[in-house]
Amino acid sequence: MSEVIIHPSATVVLLHDDADGIKTLLLKRNAKVSFGGGEWVFPGGKIEAAELEKHADDAERVAAVRECKEEAGILLTPDALQKYSHWVTPDFMPKRFSTGFYLAQLDNQLPVLVDNSEIVDYRWVSPAEALAQYARGELPMMPPTFVSLNDFVRFQATSELLQHCQRRDPLVFEPRMLRHNERVYLLYSGDCAYESADASTEGRRHRLLMSESGYEYICDQPI
Repeated sequence: MSEVIIHPSATVVLLHDDADGIKTLLLKRNAKVSFGGGEWVFPGGKIEAAELEKHADDAERVAAVRECKEEAGILLTPDALQKYSHWVTPDFMPKRFSTGFYLAQLDNQLPVLVDNSEIVDYRWVSPAEALAQYARGELPMMPPTFVSLNDFVRFQATSELLQHCQRRDPLVFEPRMLRHNERVYLLYSGDCAYESADASTEGRRHRLLMSESGYEYICDQPI
């Protein structure tokens, strides 16, 4: 069996504040696309070969800017982006990505222009409301989006989130699967069972429970 190629990718989380706190932009992917069809995501996609060749270490930022313009019609500059996290798709997935997630603060809620091809809808929504809509089955999303929103929800303003991220290195997520008591978990770095995959291990929990009813993010210490 041939090894699955890991595609370098970039994602940008657009944020702005209103009277109710943080709002972020989520886009709905066309149900017909090959990866994440029908899911609500942050703007993003694969880094192009020319970007890797020309921009080297800055290719993630350049690709994030391009994808934001293509998918949402919003133009950013690379220096407006702050690295938030990095996700590597688990090795059991048929398509794998190595994706840098970046934060970008906007002064206000900008108009969004989707192409009605790859992207068919959008919402500016608070992290808490996005998670509530997910729980009601209205906003299907992939684990990186779900976990990120669970982190954002504890901040009252974008400036707080950005300052928090400036004080630490970007989070790195390379999920590992654990099956226990007919349940499936994705373990993240820092989880007590991350190295051993032994469900009896006691200690910190940093994982995602995946079930037919949806996701449950379990993180007993702030990240």
